[in-house]
Amino acid sequence: MDSIVSDAHLSSCYTRHKNDINEYFKERHKSLLSIDVSHADAYQQMVSFLGIDSTRDTFKRMNTNGQIVSWRELQHENKIRLNLLSANAKSEFL
Repeated sequence: MDSIVSDAHLSSCYTRHKNDINEYFKERHKSLLSIDVSHADAYQQMVSFLGIDSTRDTFKRMNTNGQIVSWRELQHENKIRLNLLSANAKSEFL
């Protein structure tokens, strides 16, 4: 559990995950979109990759001052509602 707050551990997990993804898609790189969502053209890159039309030109801003303000609007069967879980159950996701 202590590793979740370790920058070194999290960085290692991210790097390993990124390397695994790149390895998986190495023979079909056109099937993978990797974007930096902070870049101005990131949304357009995504729309183009997906081959869809959009009236928007940027991502919807969901994180304001460290709070995901649109969290309640996000509906999905796999959404994890950590606030409803016990501390023990939460540790499985951390």
